[in-house]
Amino acid sequence: MKIESNVSDEIINNALIGAREGATCYWAQSRLFDPNKRKDIKLHLNPLEGRYFVGEGKYDGEELWLNSECGNKALSFFEEENPEIELFVTHCRISRGLLLMSEKYPKHFADLIGENDDATTHDVFLQCCLLNNVIYG
Repeated sequence: MKIESNVSDEIINNALIGAREGATCYWAQSRLFDPNKRKDIKLHLNPLEGRYFVGEGKYDGEELWLNSECGNKALSFFEEENPEIELFVTHCRISRGLLLMSEKYPKHFADLIGENDDATTHDVFLQCCLLNNVIYG
């Protein structure tokens, strides 16, 4: 049986903020950045829509998630063990992460969409989005 669920931008933004503010600090550090000011990565701006697309590496063509709760800044993470590898939060990764979370971690997914989320929920959400599995914790 397939069940579809809409997850609001507010829920996603809150989960990302929760992950950034502490839920993931035992395995990752985060960067909140203004895409207009990043010169070290190649970004393409769609000026009609104000959307940014990554133009290099494994994220080529993926749209950056701009967090409205943080002044429309983009977010990336890097693992403590691999600080040279930056993991960008993109729309595509969020969609895949939510699907994975609903299938493999249904309790945490229910907590997320039911707004009964906590640090553990945020950690599971971010690991599903960026690592395609829960590896840490």
